[in-house]
Amino acid sequence: MIDIVDDVVAVCKAVEALDGHVYRRWPKVAKKTPMPACLISRMGASPVFTDADGSEVVVRLTYSIDINAESQEQADGIAEQVADGLARYNLHRTGFTDFYDDALRVYRVILTVTGTVDRRGNTFS
Repeated sequence: MIDIVDDVVAVCKAVEALDGHVYRRWPKVAKKTPMPACLISRMGASPVFTDADGSEVVVRLTYSIDINAESQEQADGIAEQVADGLARYNLHRTGFTDFYDDALRVYRVILTVTGTVDRRGNTFS
């Protein structure tokens, strides 16, 4: 399966404000997750081209980056840095939702990015 989630993780970890609090799954701990933090999930992988045997050649990938922060300004700033970093991989923002999560008592931005990737890891719009 074609995937560049490691590149998405690397871009998020490069955002200084996140201080390395980048996860594929939220940690299972009793205490509160450090803020700010983000969770990366692959939401979709749709083949664009396949070989005759059905193996993927080019795939359209969609990722969700769920950013949790102490203020809306902080969450928005992190989302902007993440979106700018992912644009270098031709992953472009296709969704942006921001809100205050009363249950978690954090400000959240859910950023969705989409791009096309071939089996060699080349990305293009």
